[in-house]
Amino acid sequence: LDATREETLSHADITNAKFLVAATGRDDTNILICLTTRSMNPKIHIIGRVAENENEKLMKSSGANSVVSPTGMAGAAIAGILHKPDTQKAD
Repeated sequence: LDATREETLSHADITNAKFLVAATGRDDTNILICLTTRSMNPKIHIIGRVAENENEKLMKSSGANSVVSPTGMAGAAIAGILHKPDTQKAD
């Protein structure tokens, strides 16, 4: 099934859904899913996943309420670890 198609989303009853998560392996597909879903249900809360941080703006423009970027989250976690004071004592 292709979630970018209105027919597929209609079978999933997207017009009555409260949430949608667009998290395929491709940013362009996730963006198209958001666009199609938003046109069918203006009130739905959409969470979109992007692999490339540069696509975050496009995902928001396509109708996503929230955008998740695993790459960006990993980078932030690493930066947090690097800036965290060392709390372990050396033996």
